[in-house]
Amino acid sequence: MFAWFEDRLVEDITLGEWIDFFDQKSKKNRVTSGAILKQLKTVLDWSVRRQLIPNVDVLQLRVSDIGSASTVGSRVLTILECGKINGSFWLSALREDMRSASLHMRNLEGCVVVL
Repeated sequence: MFAWFEDRLVEDITLGEWIDFFDQKSKKNRVTSGAILKQLKTVLDWSVRRQLIPNVDVLQLRVSDIGSASTVGSRVLTILECGKINGSFWLSALREDMRSASLHMRNLEGCVVVL
């Protein structure tokens, strides 16, 4: 992005230029293009709210205008994550806080250990 808009202030970049930029990114990967826009808007919204920059055109764009939203995936917890949940379970059980222990036990159901 820095090479595309080298030596330009963000408030001087037109909406058309942003669309051209994201169109080029979308040709390679629509999901990556959408993710870049989402993160960019987060940073720029924060900057506008704190009056570090004036309102900028790119905030008008939606992810669906230029790319695709990322999908929710599933993953397996790491050994460390399982260990933290397991440790919390036993601490709760030792304190006889069975409500918390049962919550931790439900979280442990997502742990898969491959030996």
